[in-house]
Amino acid sequence: MRQRIFPALISLFLAGSPTVFASEESVNKDSDWKLAGRDKDVAIYSRPHSGSSLKEFKAIGPIDAPTHAVCLVIDDFQNYPKFMPSVTECRLIKQDGDSIVGYQRLSPWSRFYESLVAGE
Repeated sequence: MRQRIFPALISLFLAGSPTVFASEESVNKDSDWKLAGRDKDVAIYSRPHSGSSLKEFKAIGPIDAPTHAVCLVIDDFQNYPKFMPSVTECRLIKQDGDSIVGYQRLSPWSRFYESLVAGE
């Protein structure tokens, strides 16, 4: 089950993260999304992020798991470093009802560096 949830969570994370950090103006321009690629049943889209040289990404695809299981994994963001590539730290900043503000430190090279040091 975990193997099926992981790719779906990556997709969900990619789909959700840009909208959390994107400006309100950027979020409302749904027509700007361009298909960047496909991986099995997942379609990956990108678009420029206004005021930045970085792009936003979202992924859309099926998740083969019950809704409550997906929500439990998404809500367990403090354990993201254990299974989300590039997430080295994740903690709760503020919670207000159903809304949360969290901190995530991403380091795309950390897993690569750790594997080099371990000789893998």
